[in-house]
Amino acid sequence: MLIEKIEMKCVYCSKTKSINDYQKREHVIPQCFGKFFPDNLILSETVCDDCNQYFGEKIELYFGRDSFEGIERLRHGIKPKKTLKHPRRVKSKIYEGEWKGVIVRERYQDQANGIGLEKVLQAGFYNKYTDGYDYFEPKDIPSAEELQKSGYDIKTKTVWLIAEEGKELNSLIDLLNKKGIKVSSSDKLSKKDRIGERFKVQTELTIDRIIFRGLSKIAFNYLCYIAGKEFLLNDDFNEIRQFIRYGEGKSDKFVEVNVPPILFDDQQLEKFRIKVTEGHLIIAGWKGMNLFSKVSLFNSNTFLANLCQSFKGIWRPIKSGHHFDVVSKKVSRLGSISKRFMI
Repeated sequence: MLIEKIEMKCVYCSKTKSINDYQKREHVIPQCFGKFFPDNLILSETVCDDCNQYFGEKIELYFGRDSFEGIERLRHGIKPKKTLKHPRRVKSKIYEGEWKGVIVRERYQDQANGIGLEKVLQAGFYNKYTDGYDYFEPKDIPSAEELQKSGYDIKTKTVWLIAEEGKELNSLIDLLNKKGIKVSSSDKLSKKDRIGERFKVQTELTIDRIIFRGLSKIAFNYLCYIAGKEFLLNDDFNEIRQFIRYGEGKSDKFVEVNVPPILFDDQQLEKFRIKVTEGHLIIAGWKGMNLFSKVSLFNSNTFLANLCQSFKGIWRPIKSGHHFDVVSKKVSRLGSISKRFMI
């Protein structure tokens, strides 16, 4: 008896693999940004398990926890199972008051049912040029010589240490002493947190290739969902495919930032800082023979993904949009009237 071996090509790595290598499902919107029903826009037998695992570990882990969208995720109560130990794309500092300059991280707090701030391990040094303190995490602390050359007074001014009593504090003191900065446990920051205390925070955001690849993957997944796997296996999509899977090519060739909102109504209301929805929005369609997609998670920043330029295959009509409601968890199609959404 002959047993037929079923094989299929992965839409990302383009490798032909056994059906047994397609056990995992691929979600158009990563589950870290919410779980939706009844139609969660899922791709089955389309992305191989190796690519699925790669995206989860190398892109979505950081996209979902170390980005502006990661902060919005917390604000909407979608908390991660674990937090990143050393985020580098989101840097927040307290803007004013006695804690001014202290580095903090956004964390979801159950008791507050929202975002709270967590002070990270750090040391603060007085800058005589700015007449204030600058704070550094352990990996960024300069040597005593470098600090003094940059205008920091580490001899007559207190070196503030922000750390938990015990092992953490002692390790920070040891590190500083090795860098020629003489401190002791008496130098630790003694100000106490107050329950319910509120702070103004200044945040610096970095959008790098990982974030651009994550956004492009959502757009590519969506086009695959509405147009079909065979259509996306066309060679005209090889460049965007290689960018998402292997990081090849320049980010600005594939992703445009700060584009107008997807919904026509949002474009009209933008000057009033009012939005129709705080759910995820995604659309895809043609501009001539170029295929584009717009992605806006939590209807905040809107990005345009260039999925294919100068398409040479068999043309087919493509114009689609979906809304993911982060409150009701329902997915619905956007209206087809041209003014409802703008590609």
